[in-house]
Amino acid sequence: MKIQVTLSLFIAAIFLMHPPLSAQIGHYLPEKAGAWKPENRFVNDNCVVLAEKTAYLANMIAVAGWVHRNNEVVAKPVGFDAKVAFTQPCSQVANNSAYKGFGYQGEFHIHFQLFFMNSETGEEDVWENYCPNIGIGINNPIRDISNQYDETGFQSGDPSQFKQPLEKALENLRRYYNAFPVEKEVAPGVRIYANGQMLVFNPARPEYWIPVTVKEVMEANLAYYKVKKEIDEIKNSKVLQEWAKLGFVPENSVRVSVYEMIKKEYDSFTPEELNSQAYYKGGDESVSGISNRDEGWPVMRFNPECWDRTLPPSAVQFVSMSYKPRSEYELDDFPKNNNDAYDYVGLFVNAMPVERMGELIKKP
Repeated sequence: MKIQVTLSLFIAAIFLMHPPLSAQIGHYLPEKAGAWKPENRFVNDNCVVLAEKTAYLANMIAVAGWVHRNNEVVAKPVGFDAKVAFTQPCSQVANNSAYKGFGYQGEFHIHFQLFFMNSETGEEDVWENYCPNIGIGINNPIRDISNQYDETGFQSGDPSQFKQPLEKALENLRRYYNAFPVEKEVAPGVRIYANGQMLVFNPARPEYWIPVTVKEVMEANLAYYKVKKEIDEIKNSKVLQEWAKLGFVPENSVRVSVYEMIKKEYDSFTPEELNSQAYYKGGDESVSGISNRDEGWPVMRFNPECWDRTLPPSAVQFVSMSYKPRSEYELDDFPKNNNDAYDYVGLFVNAMPVERMGELIKKP
């Protein structure tokens, strides 16, 4: 109770020092002219370890500049300042099964800092913190269009002889991804996925996804869960021995392992089905969720040959962003529920010339 009271007082103090934005806004100023304000630096400069930091940042700034010139909402901002912040991971992406250590990853966010009349001061103000924004990724081709297969690695207390076999099986399993289906191809090298993500790439390069068969992904699952079964059997045996010393014997100590359940599913496939394209669909039908029916998510492996290694790692080879166009009704209805503010993110997405975004990709 004392902790709860202290926390409540702390939160109250924060609100007194920094009252919520809604309490400050008299009304928005949608006609006030704004500016395009790129940072022109990595906001996390203190932790960037890129070998070609200057070249990579320059390439990201060039992409942002293209967006500035070609999207009418930010070409001449009205009703907001467009703050552009560039970021890059604080550690190198190494030994990643998706990227194979090639191609620097990063993103920039366009923050729509809306203008408003401050009801507390009676003066014009700008929404600088937590404002509407949209991110555009560079060289992150599959991050937002797939889910990687992953499971628990070696744990403290696991039998040491299984450490290497488990890590090897897990490394193999992580090569597989459940990928969102493609909804449409807007132009060569510009795809919209079913989850509303857009990916821009060089269509002259090999495909970034390699289809996976039922046999391949099922055997990767089996290899991992076979090792886990052996680990669990040894650990469970020790637990039962300790319970026996205390005079406790459980009524049913026999467990059906995940390995056995997946093995049963694997054995139920015909040879033709095993050699078919794999799809994942969650639910109660199976433990693995894998079938050869064209339902759900296609199972894929990343193809590292899609990277053009004749280009430096700082080159822009993939551009990605959320692409969920708003209807006229949604744009008109938005201000009614947002203090008369426009949906600038929605307007920005609608104004993006997606059919021309292939111009952003560096080619030899």
